[in-house]
Amino acid sequence: MCTIERAESIVDSACERDAVVLGEWLEMSNNNIFPLPLAPLQVLPNVTVSCVSGDGCYHQEYWTDSPATTAPAHPYFRPCRMMQVFSLRLPRTFAYPVQIYGTFAVHDCWEPLCNYVFNRTRDDPATIQPGCSSLPLCGPCRGIYVLKYVLVDIDLWIKEEGEMSAYKQLFRGYLEFDADLSGPKSKVYGRIPTAIEVFAVAKHSLDVKMSAFTGSFDDEVVLYDGTLCDTRVINHFIAVRKQDELHVLLQLHGSQYRWTFKAGVGVLVAPDHGMYDFAQFVVKVDFRTQGRAASAGNGVSPTISRIS
Repeated sequence: MCTIERAESIVDSACERDAVVLGEWLEMSNNNIFPLPLAPLQVLPNVTVSCVSGDGCYHQEYWTDSPATTAPAHPYFRPCRMMQVFSLRLPRTFAYPVQIYGTFAVHDCWEPLCNYVFNRTRDDPATIQPGCSSLPLCGPCRGIYVLKYVLVDIDLWIKEEGEMSAYKQLFRGYLEFDADLSGPKSKVYGRIPTAIEVFAVAKHSLDVKMSAFTGSFDDEVVLYDGTLCDTRVINHFIAVRKQDELHVLLQLHGSQYRWTFKAGVGVLVAPDHGMYDFAQFVVKVDFRTQGRAASAGNGVSPTISRIS
């Protein structure tokens, strides 16, 4: 049982920690260190006075005690500010290759259960090779709504080879974002969630990369990047500004194929059929502006292409 005095001490320690990290970053900035790393994020303390008193505890508000996954079919959708996770990058100080496991989840206001963006067990870690610092993301279970606040729940570990299969913690903590104070507010306001579903079949091993992007961002959202050797269904939710076009790119055998979709219109561009019959990709996009009905209400139908 934590006392209020102990909670106050923990909060003070967290504030001192954040002040030290921010001070180091500001010193680098003042000394024109280039390239300057990203500004440090404020990590929430493990417990606060509100947690002890039961008044406004963020653990209760965001249901952090439950690892359950949020439901993919929410009762309704509407245009809203959305959170888009483009990539999770590791520091360059690691000795690659490195094996990472654990979770990176988001809790929003609709249903604060975990919406996983990265979820790997100790027995199935992600191996990050030299020259690559990004973790392979899984698609969120549904679009991430940001009415005002959103909580990011991070628990990442490094698995090391050895007789005892040693491991060490990379990062554990919570980050809370306030949409009203975020820098790219104009970019995230007025977006609608879009569901991308890809059905892929390969008759032999293929190196495949699929990504998506919109006109509002230069960053790509990686849907899949790896070896495809069987049947696979890829589901991913991304945020798209109303009236924007959504582009899905496939890189295969040194060639690039593109699909383009637009809400209320449907498929604008689809790749030609391939030359060889050893792979098939079926791309379906649902623009969910409101209600559970997605493509039916907006005239968006799936496009099918058999490409090499």
